Amino acid sequence: MVLPTTSLTTTDWFRDMDSKLKLIFIFLLLAGLGYFGYRRIFTPTPLAINQISAPTPSPYVALTFEPNFEVKNANTTTRWGITVSLSPEFSAKTARLDIAYSQNCLTPTITAGDAFPRLVGPVGMGEGTIKATFSAGSAPVTQYGIIAYLTTGPKAEGNCQLSFSSNTQILDTGNQNILTSTTPGLIKLKTIDPNLPPFKQPVYKPDTLSR
Repeated sequence: MVLPTTSLTTTDWFRDMDSKLKLIFIFLLLAGLGYFGYRRIFTPTPLAINQISAPTPSPYVALTFEPNFEVKNANTTTRWGITVSLSPEFSAKTARLDIAYSQNCLTPTITAGDAFPRLVGPVGMGEGTIKATFSAGSAPVTQYGIIAYLTTGPKAEGNCQLSFSSNTQILDTGNQNILTSTTPGLIKLKTIDPNLPPFKQPVYKPDTLSR
């Protein structure tokens, strides 16, 4: 005797399920698909070693006046910091300053700063120039330091301009000149327009000047 065989397709099996079981089955199916989709999209891929590179800063040793711009009344003075900024591969031991100033500057005076406290030799004063050498002592300066303070201001005849000459040097521990750039300074003479009230007098800003 041969028994009849019953062949159920997937469609028939799903159709014959209880409605609650259908809901559970659909939920588990969707949850599984969601999990594998999430793992595929959001799993981070580690970088190979040769894909990671640290930025290398451009070498610089920059000399500047701080502030490098002022507006002052005639015959009044400003105390300027002469500062050096160095990228990490440099350190400074000695600063040889050769500063040129215009005829409209009051006679400048210069004193040692915190980072270079030792004045080496006398200060040289010439016509429109001031020269001085400062030492950092036993500990070389890194990153940033105030070399010296310079005090001057504008005369009644016009603006006072300051700049570092080509003889200016910043020396490392091997007495090599490592200076790469300098920034000049300007003290603009404050002028009063007699036709304007005080609150409408012109205000000078460094970014509007042509130097």
